[in-house]
Amino acid sequence: MQVNLNTQNKQSFTAFVTCGGAEQNLRKVLKPKDWEKFNTIVDSQFANSVKIHLFGKDGDKFYAKLIPPTDYVKSKTMQQLPFFESAISFFNRVAKKADAMEKEVDALPDFDIDKILEKTKL
Repeated sequence: MQVNLNTQNKQSFTAFVTCGGAEQNLRKVLKPKDWEKFNTIVDSQFANSVKIHLFGKDGDKFYAKLIPPTDYVKSKTMQQLPFFESAISFFNRVAKKADAMEKEVDALPDFDIDKILEKTKL
């Protein structure tokens, strides 16, 4: 069985997915000038293999779940810091973490599990 731990499947539609109240919070929180910045962040993550599920929280805050394409890299949940972090700053922080996770995924080796297991048999 050939297993590719470094899954380079870049056929994603978007890395950002809005879930559970995120769209309503985006419409409420982002000012017209912020939409361009948000669009730039979303575009920068378009080909990232790490999916970002964005959720709304408390009517004006956000949290995100970063989901890598392999179980060998742990998923991560991040939340917007209350009072100190704007939505755009939070989205930038999430995008940077997603980029770092993608580098982790890219660094995973490719190997054939069957060949390795065959060496262990009598």
